[in-house]
Amino acid sequence: MFCERSGMFGSLVRSHSLEYAERLTRHITDYGFEFYTFINTALNVDEASTIRFLQMLKARGVSFPYQANLRGRRPSRELIRLLKETGCVKVTVGVETGDDTLLQSMNKVQDISILNDLIGCIGQHDISVMFFLMVGYPTETSESVDKTLRFIASIQPHGMIDVVEVELYRPGHIQALGPRNFERYGIEWSRLQSLPEIERSSYLFFEPGLCGQATYKFGMSRAEIRNAIDKY
Repeated sequence: MFCERSGMFGSLVRSHSLEYAERLTRHITDYGFEFYTFINTALNVDEASTIRFLQMLKARGVSFPYQANLRGRRPSRELIRLLKETGCVKVTVGVETGDDTLLQSMNKVQDISILNDLIGCIGQHDISVMFFLMVGYPTETSESVDKTLRFIASIQPHGMIDVVEVELYRPGHIQALGPRNFERYGIEWSRLQSLPEIERSSYLFFEPGLCGQATYKFGMSRAEIRNAIDKY
């Protein structure tokens, strides 16, 4: 419900052939950079293709230090192993919250047990973890924040947490959270003539109370959000 890419790219999946991706990767690594990042938002969505791609790299003896992005889903131990064997040193995961109810409200098809398994598996292969948290989502509460803190504490012994990036929710950079969902999330928009503009945009910011454009009946107060950030 909150990713701007849904507006930018739609739901159509386009990809190069594995042979081209493997050839391009080898070409790029010939430059000898110290670190690389795969700009693929979720390498484990099509696990079979990613596993085959990594097997192709391994067969050619290609190994280089890189960061990869994974979706919060049950881990494929073969995939994690191949990430390690081809040089992956860091994995980013969109955790967002440690509250299962809030995850459902975000329409994230994952739960805390899944995230536990994934991060634990990554840690077993000595790969560090960077994950994202979101603060101030319309249905978040102070109790949700406390659950997230407990979740972080619970996974620390099982995963090498390298970076935690805390993102402040901004209504409007949430493309899917457009006019059709305003009532569900208690958002009142005072400039109705701008609704088509919102639908067309892939990345617009509408801060609470900005020029009187939007008010929010649900969620935490500004003081509660500040307190949550202080806790993190």
